[in-house]
Amino acid sequence: MDFEGAPIDSIPKEVGNLFHLRYLSLRDTKIPVEISGLHKLRYLAAYTENYHTEFSSDFRQAVKIHNGIQFLQSLEKLFNIEAKNIALTEELGSLGQLRKLEISKLKRENGMALCTVVEKLSHLRSLDINATNEEEVLELQSMSSPLPLLNTLLLFGRLEKLPEWIAKLKSVVGVGFHWSRLMDDPLKVIQALPNLMEIRLYDGYKGEQLHIEGGGFQKLKLLGLRNLRRLNRLIIDKGDLPLLVKLRIGPCPQLKEMPSGIQNLKSLKFLDFYEMLTELVLSLQPDEGLDFWKVKHVPFVVFWQCGIPWNARPPFLLGHYNDCSINYHLGKANMVADALSRKSSSFSTALLTSQKEIIEDLERMGIEIVMGDSQAFMASLTIQPTLVEKIKSSQVDDAQLVKIMEEVQKGKIPEFNVSNDGVLRYCTDVASAFPWVVTYGFVMTPP
Repeated sequence: MDFEGAPIDSIPKEVGNLFHLRYLSLRDTKIPVEISGLHKLRYLAAYTENYHTEFSSDFRQAVKIHNGIQFLQSLEKLFNIEAKNIALTEELGSLGQLRKLEISKLKRENGMALCTVVEKLSHLRSLDINATNEEEVLELQSMSSPLPLLNTLLLFGRLEKLPEWIAKLKSVVGVGFHWSRLMDDPLKVIQALPNLMEIRLYDGYKGEQLHIEGGGFQKLKLLGLRNLRRLNRLIIDKGDLPLLVKLRIGPCPQLKEMPSGIQNLKSLKFLDFYEMLTELVLSLQPDEGLDFWKVKHVPFVVFWQCGIPWNARPPFLLGHYNDCSINYHLGKANMVADALSRKSSSFSTALLTSQKEIIEDLERMGIEIVMGDSQAFMASLTIQPTLVEKIKSSQVDDAQLVKIMEEVQKGKIPEFNVSNDGVLRYCTDVASAFPWVVTYGFVMTPP
């Protein structure tokens, strides 16, 4: 039974008497439910998601549930419930078949009680614990025995120290530490976990250096190092992370140099940088970047910028793309599309902007970008907000163009005109039909 998003404040009490009900979703609702009679219920989803608060304690809010959970002996998946009620938390220990548990609003003083409960859940595969807010400490040190079948662990809240039992999770494949703000390098504690494939740190470490060494993380495929504000150095020893496919870094305002050792990650396919320093961004550009050689082997490199744009540009996605073809309608923007659809064997830079006007212009021209599986690369496409100023300056320094401008102003060369901004322009149907090319300063350079 699915009440997801239902615009109602209550449901019939008779729902609580559906003895054979196995699935109940209360997502995105405000429904208080008496569920003690649903003895065969296996799946209970009770939460609300706020998609406008990513990486916030308010991103997923629990739906309050009355006591009586201990009677749901068949329950296998339970998410998300509030831990404010100690009695309700203690009832979770009776759910011997539980495989997935997500719990929210955990206060520090209730952490020990939760550890006692979780230790009883021997079938648990996924555990997600959220503190009341980003500053609340998660007190999870008291768990003595590791969960033998746990494969996913997500902790949202401050950690004074990484719980010792985490290093004993031999079955875990994914861990996430959000707002943990650990002073000691957490990677050194978990690098020996034999089956670990995903690590996500968001404000999870307050130190200045991360060093991946000792042949650790032999199965890791995704590493996210997000919002590490004090990190100024990242070192990856040769031979570590041999299977890493995705690496996400930033914002790291103190990280001024390209992380050492990325050039040795031969399996890396996706490299994302979030709100990084301009000097680091420039160092990785194909034409003149001093560190470009370190990422030359990576098919997809992206720089994400939000808030204040990098280099006075609008929010954008800047990256190196693996094989890009352009589909377009005949007679529409052929010059643009032909230039873009040329392929070369070397890396190039592409830029997609969130500017609504440009996106609409591309749609009107019938241009569609299609990513393929081959190893070819698209031609360069960058946006230059100051391009017109640069052209104007260059024209003034060119004696031949100065003479042409004088003739144009006398009305002798109709193919050209001098616009109000003082720039000499060549007048064609393409230029008049697609003014955004000049307005937004797109530069398309064939390889």
